[in-house]
Amino acid sequence: MRERFIDDLNRLETLNFDMFRMGEQSLQLLQKLITEKDRTLCNRISEVEGAMDEKKKQVESLAMALILREQPVAQDLALITASLGVVVDLERISDQSRDIAFILDHPGQLENKEMDSLAKLTKQAYEMFRLVRRGFVEKTKCRDLLESMDDEMDQGFEDIKKTLKENPHAQDLDLLLVAKYLERIGDHCVNIGEWVDASLA
Repeated sequence: MRERFIDDLNRLETLNFDMFRMGEQSLQLLQKLITEKDRTLCNRISEVEGAMDEKKKQVESLAMALILREQPVAQDLALITASLGVVVDLERISDQSRDIAFILDHPGQLENKEMDSLAKLTKQAYEMFRLVRRGFVEKTKCRDLLESMDDEMDQGFEDIKKTLKENPHAQDLDLLLVAKYLERIGDHCVNIGEWVDASLA
């Protein structure tokens, strides 16, 4: 019976790894979209988001089955709970990447003067994601460093907001929303870091 439980825990971890891989792919595509201005990537980002939704359902189903069937205690329960928390934020990162792609998939958006600032913010989000993914895989704490990186992202968002307020155009409202989504991706990375740290306590 214990062997089946261990096998299912390993399968749950594999599903989490799959979601992290998809999340990284989504952010890689987003970086490429913004830096290379290739609107054909918008559909690929949307496809990744759809696959992420399906994977999240698998994680939730398996995790709940483990809780109800095995009634795990202590460390095992912490791992399962962390897994459930992590996938919520991973799925939201994918959602927001898709929303950004939807906004940028309109004529003229990728030519806006603020795209360089958004490219920098996207790179910061990607670096935060890679850090928290490494923390999850290697089972090392990462929240404190993520919070420091998130402060930089928050400042980047405020800088973009200030610039757009000084020279407002209708199109800039969309880019302000893109910047906000990127800032939220950073927040989700911090949340995942909290789940990772909690599972190691």
